[in-house]
Amino acid sequence: MRVASRQERKLFRRIVDFSRERFERDKSIYPISAQLDDVPTAAAIGDDAWLEQLYLDQNRGRQILHVTFGSVVSDHVLGPALRDVLAANPEMHREFLAKHFGAHLKALCKGLR
Repeated sequence: MRVASRQERKLFRRIVDFSRERFERDKSIYPISAQLDDVPTAAAIGDDAWLEQLYLDQNRGRQILHVTFGSVVSDHVLGPALRDVLAANPEMHREFLAKHFGAHLKALCKGLR
């Protein structure tokens, strides 16, 4: 998602809108605290960097995208568009994956010491 937010901002905005539409349906299997009213719509945010921060760095926006990710990648338009962005930006994709999984592994390893 972060690659899309940096490389294809219009696509990222469409993903945010789609995720907000799917959120109520998709959230039923997740124990989460986010509510749609907690985070502004993509249309309400003119600054793309702020949109990325709201939906990828802050917990409530990130929860909205997280629980709807399966719906995004299985959508017949958004899924292929997202895969194309990732394929066109492999180095950036690897960098963000390494940071993301590195943070998870670091948190898991804390309990092993």
